[in-house]
Amino acid sequence: MGLTSSREPESSPRGKSSPQPSVNGSNSQRNAQTKSSNEITIKELDRKRLGDWFDYLAKAFQIPRDVFIHRYEHDPYNDTKIIKVAIHNGKIVGTVCVFYRWLYLKQKQGQKQNNSPLVVPVGALGEVASDETYRKQGVTRRLVQEAVLEMKDRGMKMCLLLANPETTSTYKTFGWKTKRRDFIVERIQNFHINQATNRVMQPIIRRPLFDNDHELRRLIELYRQFALKFNGMAVRDNSSYWKGWIADQFQDPHNHSIALVMCSPENSDRIEAYIAVGLKKSRDIVVLTVKDFFVSEDFPDNGRTAFEALVRSALIELRKPSIGCKWPTEIDSNSQERIHRHRQELAQQVRAVVYPSPLFPPSCLPSQGCDLVTDESLMYRMIESGDIRGSVVHSDIADRMKEGEFIYWDIDCF
Repeated sequence: MGLTSSREPESSPRGKSSPQPSVNGSNSQRNAQTKSSNEITIKELDRKRLGDWFDYLAKAFQIPRDVFIHRYEHDPYNDTKIIKVAIHNGKIVGTVCVFYRWLYLKQKQGQKQNNSPLVVPVGALGEVASDETYRKQGVTRRLVQEAVLEMKDRGMKMCLLLANPETTSTYKTFGWKTKRRDFIVERIQNFHINQATNRVMQPIIRRPLFDNDHELRRLIELYRQFALKFNGMAVRDNSSYWKGWIADQFQDPHNHSIALVMCSPENSDRIEAYIAVGLKKSRDIVVLTVKDFFVSEDFPDNGRTAFEALVRSALIELRKPSIGCKWPTEIDSNSQERIHRHRQELAQQVRAVVYPSPLFPPSCLPSQGCDLVTDESLMYRMIESGDIRGSVVHSDIADRMKEGEFIYWDIDCF
């Protein structure tokens, strides 16, 4: 989601055996000596003020309060200690939140493969906001600095953020680097949305059951096998992350998103592919953005056939009067109907499908209707550990971040 109300920079899913990030003494010492400048104090959020924080975010981003409540409650790694706030006269005037993630980073090209990619703990910055009155005073810079120190204390190796185009150059001056991600923009005609298939054995396409433990184990298994082929995908071995963070994103009506699974026609319980998509208006055209996709290794043509079938089905579902979601309490029935109509209208106007270019080799793509675009909104900054061993790991991670085939799905965004 990458929520950022204002940015003025001046300066976790875990594997099955992944440890809880450690917190050393310097963190408590720093919290005991909260920093203040011009009567603005930077500190961790008091749990008693969690409700005030939700109110602040709702006002800053003009999004219903329930959205932020769900984001917090459904993140299995939430913790008010990783929410930093700027306080002036007892009022919250700025904030930043750290989201824990772990990434699979591949070996460098040409290096010996040991079938064990590096699993890197990272902290991702989100919910970055500051009151207009307090901008240009270094509030956001101080919040980000405090968040990075928190990540260092907890053993995070790298910090991520999603920057606005107008702030990217500013972040670069303070040590942040852009991570280039390439995407394919493929015209919708290639997917033959309105044409019937001639296949005798139709695959079964339906909604995923995130609360079904058997199905969830299959999703986790499939995802991991698929993710290890690429660079940068988030680790999702924790079932709570699927049941919470991922499942909740399809309950928010503002996301205009849907998830589908494809099962074998012989066995409706055997999931072979999964997709999550959302509607987005970009440069005056509506696109269907692929937020997540993975497919069984046994599927032919790198899963392209499954991908096309799932895209077709998802768009058809999005054109229906209702797609099933939980409405924030602030939204009345008239507003619900208006949001549904807006989603249907957008779905009818889709002109292209956008997805990461590393998904399929060129040989699997149509000869026409595919354009390559580059995105540099994802930025990263290495977190120095201060010891020799840490420097070696730091260098290894930095090298792997330069590698291609990098995919970081929108569904994991912060």
